Amino acid sequence: MMTFRSKPKVRKNGFWSLTAYDGKGYLIPNDLNRASLGDRSALTFPDGTPLSDDSEDGTFQILAQPADNPPPANWTSNWIPTPAGGGVVSLSLRLYGAELEMSDGTWVYPDVKVIDAITE
Repeated sequence: MMTFRSKPKVRKNGFWSLTAYDGKGYLIPNDLNRASLGDRSALTFPDGTPLSDDSEDGTFQILAQPADNPPPANWTSNWIPTPAGGGVVSLSLRLYGAELEMSDGTWVYPDVKVIDAITE
């Protein structure tokens, strides 16, 4: 579980993404055909409101969980499927057109926590 305290700061034409890879460095096949999430995804805040360029800033979470153990429907928008059955996964946060606060220590990078799978 990655908990972002605020949206990554990128310039007008910039973007950010969080991508999952398996232990061999490959994208992970899954039924959603989803390898990454970012500012161009349909992410939501915990209360279900959309996380968009126009939305207020605030805390949101991205869940990385095995593809064969899908979370409840309210998590689908913020879920990156990882290898079925578990296993090695690496996550890469990419920033394109990053604002200065992304590198000067102002912006707080997400907390990463290993948790039990979220199921219905």
